[in-house]
Amino acid sequence: MEFDPCSEYYVYSCLNLPKIQEAIHASVTKLHYDWEPCSDVIGHWEDRASTVLPFIKELMESGICVWIYR
Repeated sequence: MEFDPCSEYYVYSCLNLPKIQEAIHASVTKLHYDWEPCSDVIGHWEDRASTVLPFIKELMESGICVWIYR
């Protein structure tokens, strides 16, 4: 069996490890549910921006490192 780093299972498993969440400062509120790549926790986000590119540019120009993945 070949390792598939893009598999949803590996991402789910990794991002739910307490040491990983601590390292990336995630789940600091100790949510009662696991991280999932797709979730119904946020039903409708009416006021969302059409793009986050200006925000990312602002962060980068201020010297903050940005991690972008696909």
